[in-house]
Amino acid sequence: MAAFWSLELIPTFGIGTYIPEIFAQFGFADGKKEYLGSAIINIVYLAGLIPAFYLVEKAGRRPTLIWPFFISSISLFVLGATAGLNMPFIFILVLFIIYGTFNTAMGAHPWIYPNELFPTHIRGTTMGFITGVTRIASSISTFLFPAVLANYGLSVTLYICGALFFLGILISLFMAPETKNMSLAETSALNKGTNKRKESLVMRKNG
Repeated sequence: MAAFWSLELIPTFGIGTYIPEIFAQFGFADGKKEYLGSAIINIVYLAGLIPAFYLVEKAGRRPTLIWPFFISSISLFVLGATAGLNMPFIFILVLFIIYGTFNTAMGAHPWIYPNELFPTHIRGTTMGFITGVTRIASSISTFLFPAVLANYGLSVTLYICGALFFLGILISLFMAPETKNMSLAETSALNKGTNKRKESLVMRKNG
């Protein structure tokens, strides 16, 4: 939980906080387009939650986490590749809208997974720990983002953000369980089942 949530937040906070500067570095520093782009993307972030909460129940947790990580990653890689090519404003804006929409979709999972994967007696503690870790990660990314942007340029910065999302894909593929149509008792027992199997294997190995 802490890993995927941090990997979702680090690029999100960096890009979201400095989106006007990013648009400016794409060549839209006329005092209007960079702020128009920022406003549209922030609206998309809010509107994107509606289909996200619907699809997470219909399609399941894993696909609505893994695919948004993938599409957000590809969007940022394409944006990084087109930086400096003087692409039209609408082209850059559409890519950021795609990124923002799917980024919001993966951002719905921190509201769902912590309540499902941990039993009641430790849910508050684990949620506090995870939230603390992710807030530290997002704070560091917000502080470092302008320094990375200034020292390495727009393309490299977007590539790094895309790579973090890609790492989120790998972690989600191997670690994120599917909890669709399962009760809280069943979802919170998923790790117990894994631990029991591990204990059984150890007992068999030891004789």
